[in-house]
Amino acid sequence: MAISVAHLRAFHGVAMEGGFSKAARALSISQSTLSLHVSALEEGYGVQLFERRGRKVTLTNFGEDLLPITGRLFECMDEA
Repeated sequence: MAISVAHLRAFHGVAMEGGFSKAARALSISQSTLSLHVSALEEGYGVQLFERRGRKVTLTNFGEDLLPITGRLFECMDEA
């Protein structure tokens, strides 16, 4: 699977906003689209990025490792 910037942006948004609803609003996309992006990333790479407990989400260890990488990626993209 080729990595998708949209999938990474969805992950980053959820991680930074602390939930799917807030991230969807911040990214101006529907919550269902956001969920599909995150699910595609998780399924495509066989990882779990978030622990989901009702409406609350927390990063897994893998998600914690990925967050600073996506942060640097989007900083570089903004700079470019």
